[in-house]
Amino acid sequence: MMKILILMGSPRPMGNTAKMAEWLADAAKERDIETETVYLNVLSIKPCQACGVCQMPGMGECILEDDMKDVYKKIEESDCIIFASPVYFFNLTAQIKIAIDRLYAFGPDYKKSFDGKKFGLLMSYGDDNLEVSGGKNAVASFNDMAAYFDVENLGVVHCQGYEPGELERNKDVKAECEAMAAKI
Repeated sequence: MMKILILMGSPRPMGNTAKMAEWLADAAKERDIETETVYLNVLSIKPCQACGVCQMPGMGECILEDDMKDVYKKIEESDCIIFASPVYFFNLTAQIKIAIDRLYAFGPDYKKSFDGKKFGLLMSYGDDNLEVSGGKNAVASFNDMAAYFDVENLGVVHCQGYEPGELERNKDVKAECEAMAAKI
């Protein structure tokens, strides 16, 4: 059975980005795809210390003892990773960025850890314009990361939505989340 890991970078479990992730997960479950959402905001994840130990031959893992250890296992067990984040001050949230930075710790051959995986991005922002909101920076960061890891890029579903509940009436965004699930 295929497995999707949703890395939730929003601190609001009832926010618009969380609603997008819920729509994607529901659509995936209808296709018998297992999903798990990890709310990064409630985890204790330290920033990368640039110590380089993870890149030493024979290591291949981070020496920091924090909740990222469990996230690494979930990533390894997943076929698809969905990065879900609102845009805060012109880019992805700190919660998801810290986890992305720590992907470096898969070791000297860490790019091989992502062979055959798929990446997607779900993103909401407060402004009514992707460019003005800073969403373009988040999209560029995500696309660069997906290209670097040489994974299948499922694309980006993005929308305007600041106040929780705004997306409930947006059928187009729900359909786009469901379409992303269908690509998996």
